[in-house]
Amino acid sequence: MTQTVNEGANGIPPTGIRYYALIAPIGTQTTPTVLYQSDFMDSGGNLYYWMSSNAIDMDQNVGYVFNIGNDTSPNYPSV
Repeated sequence: MTQTVNEGANGIPPTGIRYYALIAPIGTQTTPTVLYQSDFMDSGGNLYYWMSSNAIDMDQNVGYVFNIGNDTSPNYPSV
């Protein structure tokens, strides 16, 4: 699961991506559990990340795709 989050100080952009991996309930367990989670953002603080998505294969390799950009230079989907 992924989401776009505000990573800036005091509610000021840039935005970043927060990602999670969940374990599905097994048996009578009704609540998924978080396997891992983290955030990533531009360390320079001037890029916006949005429209994130992810996929996982049968070997549990996870890939994340997102768009990045800012007000002066457009960027394109990145992996």
